Amino acid sequence: MDNNQQKAAVYARVSSQEQAVEGVSLDAQVAALQAYAKSQGWEIVDEYIDGGYSGGTDERPALKRLLVDAKQHRFNILAVCKLDRFFRNLRLLLNHLHGLEQLGIKFVSTQEGLDTSTPYGNFAVQIMGVIAEFERGRIGERVKDSRRYLINGGNWPGGRTLYGYRWLNKERKWEVVSEEAETVRRIYRLYIDRKKGMEAIISLS
Repeated sequence: MDNNQQKAAVYARVSSQEQAVEGVSLDAQVAALQAYAKSQGWEIVDEYIDGGYSGGTDERPALKRLLVDAKQHRFNILAVCKLDRFFRNLRLLLNHLHGLEQLGIKFVSTQEGLDTSTPYGNFAVQIMGVIAEFERGRIGERVKDSRRYLINGGNWPGGRTLYGYRWLNKERKWEVVSEEAETVRRIYRLYIDRKKGMEAIISLS
């Protein structure tokens, strides 16, 4: 890659918890990164977007693709809106930032004004990383509190609806879905009375 070329990758992430509590938008992140790249005269070579993934892990499909492309020197700048979009785990954050540094890739957090190509930027990233990890724990607590509040108020707290039931918001209660309930009863009869295994039950369904 020509060192004079400023080729950027942009990364956006939101977890399912953040969507529920904070309403963080992937579209807004990407739009902001595009505008910032344009203002800096960077060419965006790719956009990497992980929706519904925690910042506490590096097991994210778009992130994995980004890291592969980084090793192939497809870009020399990685931009995120905020540091916690990249990671909310300090150990993983520092490990991956070190890996990017070894590849000659500059990391930029646009909203926080962080740039790892400067001594101040490197120091600030570590401080912000600690804050991001702390905030990750707080988000989990807020989600728990929110669900507890909904349950105490007689509301459905969210999550996957059990097969055989539907939630009635107005009445604030569960209702049995007759057709699905019959299927559930049939499965139980096959399993308990006729000693059928799961594979046999699935084949008969």
